[in-house]
Amino acid sequence: MADLDKALATQLANIEKRTGKSLAELSEIVRNSGLTKHGELVAMLKTTLGMGHGDANTLVHTVRRSSEGASGAPDALSTEEVLAGLRADDPAFDADARLVFSRAPYQIDARAELPQMLAASLAEAGRPATFAGMTYWTDAAILGHAGIPTVIFGPGGAGLHGVDEHVRLDEVVACRDALVALARRFC
Repeated sequence: MADLDKALATQLANIEKRTGKSLAELSEIVRNSGLTKHGELVAMLKTTLGMGHGDANTLVHTVRRSSEGASGAPDALSTEEVLAGLRADDPAFDADARLVFSRAPYQIDARAELPQMLAASLAEAGRPATFAGMTYWTDAAILGHAGIPTVIFGPGGAGLHGVDEHVRLDEVVACRDALVALARRFC
């Protein structure tokens, strides 16, 4: 699981503890509020449940993301609200947004042949296999939707796409060994 995914999971678990409500119960409160604007939903959660701004904001984003459906399309209302806020801050600001491209998410069953073969290969390298979904999109989805089994796999590190991005050398070696073992199994 990526560091951001862990942080989000931890924050959501803490929200459940602080409010005494499950994520499902909190989602129902948001969905049944009759409110549609992000800011209104955040304010409602702060007022009715005494949530802090950060927790309320995260919860609204999480509920909206889970309500997007299979298309994975971004929430156009959120985008418009951001633009409205910018217009309010700067009357000279003029912009609009429209969705011009979207890709469906992809997930392979962890019990499928390829993930299981990779897990066995990792075991040979002395590494445990961790199955997790990613919050970002990759071209693996194109291959997967074309019927080509696909996994996202690579060495561990930190700083993804940042100034200090790096991978750990021991992870590169373990990755190499697992891929060699996978190629032997697969071919």
